[in-house]
Amino acid sequence: MHALTEAEATFIENQGLFFEGFGLPRIGGRILALLLLSEGPVTLDEVAATLKVSKASASTNLRHFVTVGLVDVVTPLGDRKTYYQWSPRAWERRYDLVTVIAGAARGIAEQGLAAIGPDCHEARARMQEAIAFADYMAGALGGIRQGWLERLAQIRGEKA
Repeated sequence: MHALTEAEATFIENQGLFFEGFGLPRIGGRILALLLLSEGPVTLDEVAATLKVSKASASTNLRHFVTVGLVDVVTPLGDRKTYYQWSPRAWERRYDLVTVIAGAARGIAEQGLAAIGPDCHEARARMQEAIAFADYMAGALGGIRQGWLERLAQIRGEKA
């Protein structure tokens, strides 16, 4: 891992602040920014040293990003170290995840609707709106996802 330029360090910090603005860990945003800038896979030690953070914090955030599909674990043959890299499918997976979340939100709203008594008209109306919103979002995101996949194929020079 090379020493960061001033522009790279600024980008990394701004990405961290962006994440923090949404109530997410600043370190997570900084790690993602570092991986976006990296020319190849990096080790946990490299991430921690470059960002001047604890290995425990870096490890926790990296595991989360692996779970949600933004980061891939890479272990070259014959190398015992674990490396991390920005996933080539990250942009595709983000839309998959958002669609899953919209479906889960619908399920939770349905559960809430089932829990409401028949005389609770205002609460029932709110839950029905929540279900309608989840349905709308799932449909809209499906169209956005398809458009994005077509655009991504275009960017990569692939056939859609």
